[in-house]
Amino acid sequence: MRTIKITINELSIKADLNDSVTADKLWAVMPIKGVVKRWGREIYFDLPMKDDRSKEARESLVIGEIAFWPEGSAFCIFWGQTPASNNDSDIRAINPVNPLGRLRIIPIPDLDAVNPGDTIVLERLDSNDA
Repeated sequence: MRTIKITINELSIKADLNDSVTADKLWAVMPIKGVVKRWGREIYFDLPMKDDRSKEARESLVIGEIAFWPEGSAFCIFWGQTPASNNDSDIRAINPVNPLGRLRIIPIPDLDAVNPGDTIVLERLDSNDA
């Protein structure tokens, strides 16, 4: 299993990547630094990679899931309701996203304190740091 570190301001979170082609592409382009965007309780930012929508792509997600949004070429972190959600417990992307894995920390840290314009960094962790 491959582990990444997501750093936003002083917040540092580990996440485990799945074994998908999209996760392989993300792994290959790291480290990546970007600017946070928000859409409800979703953080996303532009990635320097492209990928098609996978057969595993879906709009409905679970808390702490990370994904790739093909239409926007963006990395996404989901932890709650978005404008596309149907109810308070529904976590929904605007379009189907390719699942990449999950955050390791549940309950999710205070991602509500993250603001648009904040800096986000994705880094690979080797097996000694994971």
